[in-house]
Amino acid sequence: MPQHPILFCEVFDVWGIDFMGPFHVSNGHSYILLAVDYVSRWVEAVPTKTNDAKVVVNFLKFGVPKALISNQGSHLCN
Repeated sequence: MPQHPILFCEVFDVWGIDFMGPFHVSNGHSYILLAVDYVSRWVEAVPTKTNDAKVVVNFLKFGVPKALISNQGSHLCN
């Protein structure tokens, strides 16, 4: 797949996301969703019970971004 530059200028338009885990269960959570805003470099780390696309949808509290960048892990390809 060819790589194309992404042009953006607004905060929260482009997010890079990935999951970490599984870890030992703590308060019912065994994964961490990591998200970085590409413009501001704002970092969010959210403990989660699962590592699926539903978690990402619930995370999007700043609205739907113009681009969501991931490593195309199987938990997001559904």
